[in-house]
Amino acid sequence: RVTPVTPAPSPCPSAGSPMVLLTTPSGWSYCIDKTAVKQKDYEVWVKATAGRSKRNSVGRYVDPQSVTCANPVSLPGWHSTDVGGPCKPDTYNPEKTPDAPVVCVGACEARAYCKSVGKRLCARIGGGPLPVPQETGADGVTRVRAPTWPDEFADSEMYYACSQGGKTRYAWGDTKPAPPERCSTDGCSGAEPPFDEIVGMSDGPSSPEERCSLEGAACFRVAGHNLGSDPERNEGACDYASQPTAGITTGIRCCADPL
Repeated sequence: RVTPVTPAPSPCPSAGSPMVLLTTPSGWSYCIDKTAVKQKDYEVWVKATAGRSKRNSVGRYVDPQSVTCANPVSLPGWHSTDVGGPCKPDTYNPEKTPDAPVVCVGACEARAYCKSVGKRLCARIGGGPLPVPQETGADGVTRVRAPTWPDEFADSEMYYACSQGGKTRYAWGDTKPAPPERCSTDGCSGAEPPFDEIVGMSDGPSSPEERCSLEGAACFRVAGHNLGSDPERNEGACDYASQPTAGITTGIRCCADPL
């Protein structure tokens, strides 16, 4: 008689999206969400956030507060810089599209959501936030700039997960499109374990990482499509980064320290 083997408990937090454990060559271990956060999981937080889940007679949310890192608004869709653009209150409809990724959220909401499920934004391999690159212009003013690839991505947990350990341009390899056998309704994955468990990093919404200055103004996002901006270089590439807005291509993917 064969005794069934009880699988070892996961060292990753169990709330919210399922996670996968990664260990870097330096020995740093961390957990990352297998998929972008889905609307059904985000809705749990919405309902737990007092006073922010009211809807009007046509089912749209009615909470047009502005986003601040001190008081992040839990409802996506209101806060696009593109007024009248693709982000609308009904972009988020967890009853009709529970398995769709939540989008139209910014870094403040992403950070607050991840914290609510015992997780955090992805950050620096080895711990702590990633540095914020700066440069001084001809006018003498120092400004935040996007990190350069590959040197200023080498310590990013998000980049490590997206690029199969820093080895590939996209989550699945070095060329597009992704092999169809590695793709599902949640997106496409890497080729080898454990990266084959992480889905949609290059063809789903981009995700803010903890590379921040004050009030999240310099949080950057990694991977994800960008509505065709410089598609030959950036669309879906793991080195893509910008200051995120609460746009149609910006979602959430959390990291966590092992339990």
